[in-house]
Order: sequence, then structure tokens, then C-alpha cells
Amino acid sequence: MSASDVIGAGALYANTFGGVGVKVSAGWATYSVEGTVSTASQVNEYATGAQLSYAGFTLGGSYRQVNGQRLQASLDTDLGANAWDVGLQYASGPYAVSVAYFKSKAEGQASIVGQDEIEFYQLSGKYNLGAGVDVLASVGHAKYEDETKLPQNENKGWAVMTGLSLQF
Repeated sequence: MSASDVIGAGALYANTFGGVGVKVSAGWATYSVEGTVSTASQVNEYATGAQLSYAGFTLGGSYRQVNGQRLQASLDTDLGANAWDVGLQYASGPYAVSVAYFKSKAEGQASIVGQDEIEFYQLSGKYNLGAGVDVLASVGHAKYEDETKLPQNENKGWAVMTGLSLQF
């Protein structure tokens, strides 16, 4: 599949009120999707997000919705999907720690009742070693459930990540 004729718009508002930081964003895009055996289908995407910060704490979240007509190809794919996330971070001095949650659902094959689902939890930490140098670490758990609910099409597991961030 390929996308063409993409049109989109977005907006962001950011301000601080008495020490409370506020950020709000919204976006929209529309495009045509062409499959190997099908005619083009129109897709509309909508996204929004918000973030509040105060005294070292930052709480944020976002939501994305994809509305697409069925792509009449050999697999009869439904292009509908949605995803959302929420996270909380605390930063003080050289330290920062955060926790986040993400969930998405996608329609997949129109002939199968159900949705593909992804769920992810993550705990992260950061320590600033000096100007532009951070040590990073995260632990997360991911789970994927296929719309067919067949065990061989599902997966879950843990991830442990570390890294060094260099900014010039």
C-alpha cells in the first residue's frame, strides 16, 4: 500500500500560568491509500495531546484516531485504528524518572471480528552526568493480541534498555 495526496494541519498552544505549564496540541491529516489490487480509499487521521507541568512534575497524554474506508484488496483490510498514551515524569536536578502507558487497537482484516491490540507499560530513568551527557535506562512490558485470538499470533515480553545520550 502507498499513500498519496496528503493534506494536513496542526496547532499547538503553550503557556505558563502561575508556575503551571500548559501545552495543548491538535492535528488532522487526510490522504488516499492505494493497494496492489484495489482502488484508492480515503483516510482521515485526528490527533490531540495535552501536557501539564508544575514543580518538577509533568503529566501528559495523547490520542490518535484513524478513520479509513475499507481497502478492497485481496485481504479486505479495514484501515480504522486508534491509540492513546499517558505518562507522568518527575525531574529534579540531574535526575528524572517517568512512568508511561500506551494502548492501540487496529481493525485489521474486515472479515474477522475483533481488533489487533498492543499494550505497553514503561518505567524510565535519567541522570545528567554533565553538559549534554545523560545516562538513560528503561524497563517495559509489551503485549500484542491478534484479532484472531490464536495463541501463535500473539506475543508478550519484557524489555530492558540502557543508553547514553550525547547532545551538542
